[in-house]
Amino acid sequence: MTRKFLVISFPIIIGLFNFQNSYSQKFQHEILGGVNLAFEEPEVFNPGVTIEYQFEFLLSKHFSIGISPYINIVNYLASTYDKIGTTVTLEKEMEISSGIPSICLYPKFTFPINDNLNLFVTTGLSGYSSFSNAFLTTTNYQSGEVVTKSYKDNSKIKFGFDASIGLQIYLTDKFDLITKLSWYSADVGQSINSLNFNGDLPSINVKSSILSFSAGLAFPIFQKK
Repeated sequence: MTRKFLVISFPIIIGLFNFQNSYSQKFQHEILGGVNLAFEEPEVFNPGVTIEYQFEFLLSKHFSIGISPYINIVNYLASTYDKIGTTVTLEKEMEISSGIPSICLYPKFTFPINDNLNLFVTTGLSGYSSFSNAFLTTTNYQSGEVVTKSYKDNSKIKFGFDASIGLQIYLTDKFDLITKLSWYSADVGQSINSLNFNGDLPSINVKSSILSFSAGLAFPIFQKK
């Protein structure tokens, strides 16, 4: 994360450690991974990857506060063709891999279903940036020549909104299984749209948010569950 993210998040983490509550103090780690899909305009994104770490301070059995650094990696594909009649003479294929590192501060509301299963909902504000690496491959089918060029760009820090719903399933006294569906308002177009192809390809204009499904483990620290 950037220096500004660290400046913002450090006092939050210290505050969580120092906060006292009549409920017995309990901290929880969560490590998750999953798949995502960026969507809206245009619908040409391929599935990507979500990796997330969460640190939560449980204030009661039904409410906690958490902070989560995470990254979404999304993939974009676009192609253009030159034709003579129905015969393709030239193809330009653009592949873009974009990373969106983020950090989110959120409240978490938990609703017990039974002794071994909890439903939870989170909402929170996030800060994020994005970086994009693009590769343009031009194939001339008449000459057989193949040329690949690379481009990259980064965005400034932006603010967004995250929301998720999921299940926490009891496994052992030390570990729970977490599954969740998440939505991130982060727009990867912040870096994709600023890529300069120097006339090799028309500028790209995408607008996206991200939907992900992830799973992982939750485990308490300092005491048993």
